Formats: sequence, C-alpha cells, structure tokens
Amino acid sequence: MKNLNQIHTGTGDNVAGNKIVNERKLFSDSQFIRILPPSMGGNTTLNLDNVATLISHVPYSNSNVTLLLDVVPLGMPDRHDETIRVEGMQYYNHTAGAEYIFDT
Repeated sequence: MKNLNQIHTGTGDNVAGNKIVNERKLFSDSQFIRILPPSMGGNTTLNLDNVATLISHVPYSNSNVTLLLDVVPLGMPDRHDETIRVEGMQYYNHTAGAEYIFDT
C-alpha cells in the first residue's frame, strides 16, 4: 500500500507583535490518500483547510498519482447483501477541475 503524504511549509516575513516569524505552516495537518475501502481506512480526497480539494484519479501507480483540483465527489449509498458488498463509491465530473500528476 502506497500513501501520499501531503505536508506544506514555507518561509515568509510574518510579523507577530515585535517578533518576525520566519517559518509558517500553510495547512493545518498532514493528510493521506489510501486506495482502500473506507472500512479499511481508505481515503481518496484531501481537504486543504476548506480552501481547495484534491481527489485521486486514474492513472495512479506505485510511482505516480493523479490528483484533480476542486472536483467534489458525491458519495453514493453503500450496498450490502448476500451477493455483493459495495462501499465508498463516488461520482464526480473529472473534467470540471485541473489535473496534476505527482511522483510518489
């Protein structure tokens, strides 16, 4: 299983009172994409502090991942019966946002 760890940091000349802050954290926490069912800890969406959303999209592999910017997935209802078990299905318009490919 390959995780995509999203950590954003930067430097700047932020002034807090009479102190200059030389380093700041741009987003509040680290997030991971895991291509698994939700019941196994899977997650395909990154929320960048409600400023932007990244969702994983094909193609992805052990060496790269495709992320779509500001494409909001609609969750579909889970289905569980004796013949099939479906969970975490999402519907989204992949042409609505910008596509970025990252090395992992």
